[in-house]
Amino acid sequence: MADESYASALLYPFPSRIRHGIYHFEGQDYALKMNETQRDNALHGFVHGRAFSVVSQEATDTHAQLVLRYDYAGDTFGYPFPFSLTVTYELIQANLLAHGSRPEEDRMCALRISYEAKNTGTTRSPSAFGWHPYFRFTEDIEAAEESIGNMTLTLPARIPISLDENMIPNGQLPAEMAGTIDLHDQELDTAFLIEPTSGPTDAESFAETILTSLATGARLIVGQQTGDGKLNYLVCYTPTRRDRIAIEPLTANVDAFNNGQG
Repeated sequence: MADESYASALLYPFPSRIRHGIYHFEGQDYALKMNETQRDNALHGFVHGRAFSVVSQEATDTHAQLVLRYDYAGDTFGYPFPFSLTVTYELIQANLLAHGSRPEEDRMCALRISYEAKNTGTTRSPSAFGWHPYFRFTEDIEAAEESIGNMTLTLPARIPISLDENMIPNGQLPAEMAGTIDLHDQELDTAFLIEPTSGPTDAESFAETILTSLATGARLIVGQQTGDGKLNYLVCYTPTRRDRIAIEPLTANVDAFNNGQG
């Protein structure tokens, strides 16, 4: 694997793990390649290593957009379901985002990522989507990265997912209110079910995870749309080198092809 950290990988047709790479769908058993050998799981789908084609691109003084597409023929072992995955990256003024703004956002830009998955086969197919970005703070491009031990993480209202020794769900923990945790000496490799929060219209709701530098006060806000069929799960992960943190919005729980959650 070229990058075992999955930095900024698109996770499709499944995010997180599938236990032993085995799942059952509509009367058939399927076995995926296990690419997390130490835990005996299939991990993070397979589109992250594939070449996408450019559908369109544009840039103005106030907006930039890139649309990419990957067409899959159904030829990967264990997943014989053709699809087309289209991903749109937009760089926009933050106060133009649909879920509202704050006064300071007049001076900010935001990266918005949206996706569309189309089943191009003749049968139903299982699928879920996620994104695996890592975030860090630096004062300039040549400066050393700030340790995440000098940061806080503000999480939305959530239900932690209990995981076994192979990082497969085995239940839920008590719900937690929205709040801030200090990342000093805190290690995370944690999955959450997000409690939806109402947006400006009845048709939309968003959850926000906020990473804050205690050294500079800089904040990074990761918003994910929640609701029926949306990004209702979140994974936060702190790697051992502790110079960055993964904040991963997902449409489904870990091992979703087996437990059906999301």
